[in-house]
Amino acid sequence: MSQPTPTAPISAQQRPIGRILAEWAKLRVPTYQRDYSWTAIQINEFWEDIAPILDGSRDSYFLGPLVFIKTTEGEIEVVDGQQRLACASLLLAAIRDTLKEANEIDRSNLIDQPFLCRRDFRSLDASPKLIMNENDNAIYARIIQSSVNLEEMRKFTQDQKSLLSH
Repeated sequence: MSQPTPTAPISAQQRPIGRILAEWAKLRVPTYQRDYSWTAIQINEFWEDIAPILDGSRDSYFLGPLVFIKTTEGEIEVVDGQQRLACASLLLAAIRDTLKEANEIDRSNLIDQPFLCRRDFRSLDASPKLIMNENDNAIYARIIQSSVNLEEMRKFTQDQKSLLSH
């Protein structure tokens, strides 16, 4: 397990979530964090809060505090805000996938590459920028990497299904 940097300065900044996702190559949810647990109720509330931004009737939305710590290994850990960060990422993945289905590949790539995945230069393999905890990461990664099909979704456990209700 990573250890927090002992003398890390504390600072607060107001930054758009897109900037956070685009600038950091990898964010990790520590093992001590709870599993993703948002239900359809929280997801719908989140959607209702941000929908006015998407339709242009509102300029911004305060997502709430996201707390990160840089570990001695140089990783960035999500100390607070993982549920909101995961939900926002899943929403971006849903928008990306909808664009792909509409054959808007260039637009879907504008979401995928900077915000959701980083790609290995040689193999072009994609890996999610957000690494969830052990219980959630496998299914989360498959959703973010667009590799979950309907038949596989039916086989998931109830805990995993909460991740798919985005």
